[in-house]
Order: sequence, then structure tokens, then C-alpha cells
Amino acid sequence: TFFEEMGVAGGPSDPLEGFQEYTESFQNLAIYMKVSLMIKSNVVPDNTSNVKCDEAMAYYLYELSKIVVPKYYKNVVLFVCYFRESLNQLGWEILKSHGKIGEIPEDREFAAENNAEHAPEICNEFITDFLPNTVPDFDRTIAIQLTRHFCHWLYTKNYTYSKISLM
Repeated sequence: TFFEEMGVAGGPSDPLEGFQEYTESFQNLAIYMKVSLMIKSNVVPDNTSNVKCDEAMAYYLYELSKIVVPKYYKNVVLFVCYFRESLNQLGWEILKSHGKIGEIPEDREFAAENNAEHAPEICNEFITDFLPNTVPDFDRTIAIQLTRHFCHWLYTKNYTYSKISLM
């Protein structure tokens, strides 16, 4: 599999591990709470377009916690938190460019209110602008690998129609 080729397959990892690494901004508390709820209830979102980005991201973390080694899983948590931040910054602009909204709302989180259909559209800006400017120490190779994997995972779960190649 993808993670075996990278040498990070293993697990399980604690699905809540790694959030303490991301303490500067707890806007990702929503994902933490959703992962926590999935663990307690053992209920995951269905594979429909009604699933909000936050739920899809939490489900991704929940699934990956079972198949990657704990050290790498911390990178996955940070990646998801940063991807969410970037999506919150860029998502409304994407909807506006598609004519789906008029004004860009202020003080509202895109990931909490919208499905993941447009999430793959931020990939290039996430890798080339957001990470280098916001988290310059985040390993670019890991970011690219996880971005590809996450977007492909969104597609396989029917959370987006945008297909991104893993190659």
C-alpha cells in the first residue's frame, strides 16, 4: 500500500495523539472533538456529499490512526490541521469564483459549514504558499505525499468528484 511503500505502515496509533503539537491555534478543536466522538461511538460518517469537511478530516485521521506508525501519525495530524486552516482561508474564495456565493463571509469556518467537494482545489496553494509561509519547517515531501493521499481518499469516499493521482 501507499504507506508500506513509504515505510510508515503499522499502527495502531492513538487517534487523539498529536493534537497537543498543534497548540498555537485551537481552531482545529472541532476535528479533535469529532475524532474523539468517533472513538467513543464507533460511528463514522457515511460516504455522501452531505458530510462536512471537518467530519471527513476527522474520519481520515481515525482511519489513518489504525494503519500508520505513531511517529508518522503525528505528521498526519499536523498536516490535517494545517490543511484545514488553509481551506478555511481559501474555501470561500473558491465558492465565490464558482459563483456559488456572493460575498465572502467573515468569522465563519469553511471546513465546519461545507462539504469537501472543493478541498482538492487548494492543493497547489497549500503546498506552494500556505505551508512555506505559515509552517516553513513542515517537511515538504511529507506534505506533498499526504496531500495526494488525502485528496485521493476524499475521492474514494465520494466526498469529492475531483480525482488526484497518487503518482
